[in-house]
Amino acid sequence: MESTPAARILLAEDALSVRELLELYLTNAGYAVEMAEDGQAALDKFTRGKFDLVIMDIQMPVMDGYAAMRGIRSWERSHKAVPPVPIIAMTGNTEKEDILKCLNAGADAHLAKPIDKPALLALVSEKTRRPDAIPRVGLGDGDGFVVRPDPEIAHLLPGFINHRREDIAVIRRALEQKDYAAIADLCHKMAGVGTSFGLEPVSRFGRAMELAAKRRDSQGIAKPLEELSGYLQRVRVVAG
Repeated sequence: MESTPAARILLAEDALSVRELLELYLTNAGYAVEMAEDGQAALDKFTRGKFDLVIMDIQMPVMDGYAAMRGIRSWERSHKAVPPVPIIAMTGNTEKEDILKCLNAGADAHLAKPIDKPALLALVSEKTRRPDAIPRVGLGDGDGFVVRPDPEIAHLLPGFINHRREDIAVIRRALEQKDYAAIADLCHKMAGVGTSFGLEPVSRFGRAMELAAKRRDSQGIAKPLEELSGYLQRVRVVAG
């Protein structure tokens, strides 16, 4: 008896850490994953390939997720592609109007960032009709400085933490130049991924800095930035 081919997923996400995390979750659950680093690359790959599901980040360079989803739906209509491929929109913006905007652009479902692994796999299973993708819950982040990650992603943590330390330096330079747009963009991505790696403070401080940047509030950025820097210096990853 032949086995059922793995469902093919097109994952569009510009943040490397998020791509690595989601690829790991999805491939370990039995899916075949192809990556795109921006909306234009996702649209190009979609029109050249054959996919069972698209997971689309919204805030991306070159072409954002809204435009990419509209492009996919337009291509499907022009090529009479039936049924349309399900699209899951992935964003840290979770207000009702944000979700409606995703749906109006062509999404079938909305997945909030930071990404919750069980919620991700349950939604992917639903949209690809793959009931065998069983989620496994991670262990959380202990007292805030000791992290006991899901063993599946433990090897990704050192690199993730180093990247966030590099972000600290980038934000400091941007703050000196009063480049609030760059800070808001970087902190939005940070807020959307920290909890997914078991580092809830990264998401919390990232969100605080994003909101402060949108207010052009330098002091509102500086305080959580130093708190985040201290956290990243003290955090320890413990296996098991």
